[in-house]
Amino acid sequence: MTCMRSRDWKRVLTGVYVVGAALLIVTRLGAFDRLISLGVVVAIIATAAGLRHYIYMRYRDYVFEPLRPDDLPSDTYAAFNRFTPEFMQLGCGLVGDFRLAYGPRPVFSRYFLPQDDRLRGQSFDFDGIMAASFTTVFSDGLLLETVAGPERGTKLSETEKLWFQKAGPVSIAELYRLHREAVGSYEQSRGVAALKVTPARLGDFAQYGHRLVWWAKGLLPTHLGQPQLPTTEVATVQAVNV
Repeated sequence: MTCMRSRDWKRVLTGVYVVGAALLIVTRLGAFDRLISLGVVVAIIATAAGLRHYIYMRYRDYVFEPLRPDDLPSDTYAAFNRFTPEFMQLGCGLVGDFRLAYGPRPVFSRYFLPQDDRLRGQSFDFDGIMAASFTTVFSDGLLLETVAGPERGTKLSETEKLWFQKAGPVSIAELYRLHREAVGSYEQSRGVAALKVTPARLGDFAQYGHRLVWWAKGLLPTHLGQPQLPTTEVATVQAVNV
């Protein structure tokens, strides 16, 4: 299965602009009937406006629809399969594949649940960006995500309740170790507990994180208010060997 992403729609929009400009030139040269050409130009302008409206970044709730692996875009399927063995070697349970958002910025995720129920693991495709991560939500509302990818760095915001760790191009086992270390450190230093992750609440956790990001940007629709925790059930702290 192929998948149109925002970059593809932007190319389509550029093509519409190019066709429109070319048509204007040939019309001025008198190559076509002016009335017909005017109608085509109006249609192209309307198409461009529609595409711009469609591509425009706006908030939409996650849909969290289960998918069969062969329903994933082919490049997403290949990326997820590269990550999966490493998650399974950690003893993670495979929950399944999900669509979180449709176009123009489609999002897909394959979820894994480790023995440590403070964490959820995932390989994800966010509008063509493929990566793997572990995520934890704490009882004070803070979301901590540790991502494996090409970059390294940390962003911590107390007011926005977001803490992102970019671990660089590490293995899933190392990603797991780094994330659990950060979770333990935050629990001890703040005196808060991580919330328990269960298969039934995965969609709620995903929606919470999604809304939290938009709320931090000041772009979450006002009728949704401040994001609310998906559960108050505290996770069980347990020793897990990596």
